[in-house]
Amino acid sequence: MSGTKSQTPSAASETSLMAVYIRAMESRRPDALIRDEKAVALVAERSEEFARFAQVPMSDALKVMRNLATREYDRQARDFLARHADAVLVHVGTGLDSRFERVDNGRVEWYDLDLPEVIGLRRKLFGDEGKRHHLLGCSVLEEA
Repeated sequence: MSGTKSQTPSAASETSLMAVYIRAMESRRPDALIRDEKAVALVAERSEEFARFAQVPMSDALKVMRNLATREYDRQARDFLARHADAVLVHVGTGLDSRFERVDNGRVEWYDLDLPEVIGLRRKLFGDEGKRHHLLGCSVLEEA
């Protein structure tokens, strides 16, 4: 990365970080709607960086809706993979979602696609690609 580039997070990066924080906080509850151990580990590892999100006003209803949506998307992905075990799946607008880890069936070829800055942040926080898990930093509107 260029040294002249701003270190101020973009709105897309901030939204992605907030979503990780919400999943981590939910995952810590004994009656959690979802379990996202990757989010829990990241927030614990970078607790000072994520502390600011505890101060962001957000209703409990909004948090529950986000977590229910995550749970439903995970359910739909698992259902699809149960019927199409060797699928190639593209998760458009992935942000910092760790759905691959939550639904991986051991056979899916998974592509996480988001804007380059978000994929760059993802690589920084979660690491690089795996054998069946790939990261694409581009706009879905690009023809290439």
